[in-house]
Amino acid sequence: MAFIIVSGLCFVLLRSMAKKALTRKRVKTNADSVIGEIAVVTETIKSNEQGTVKVQGKEWSAITKGENITFKIGSEVKVIAIEGVKLLVQD
Repeated sequence: MAFIIVSGLCFVLLRSMAKKALTRKRVKTNADSVIGEIAVVTETIKSNEQGTVKVQGKEWSAITKGENITFKIGSEVKVIAIEGVKLLVQD
């Protein structure tokens, strides 16, 4: 009987400890950390064409989707996603 009680207590305690150890917060990678950030356009970006932006001190290739959208040099844009090695930006 004592064995069953001790086994049950050990199971409950070890389960909660294992759950804490296995469910750690996801650390954003360098690429993920730019999503949601404001970037400055360094090369004009036109609809569905590539340009460049500077975010967190680094230059990235960037694109925008939609019709008749142009971001001129010096404009601030928001990074909304990463597609391959390019940032997807919007105003």
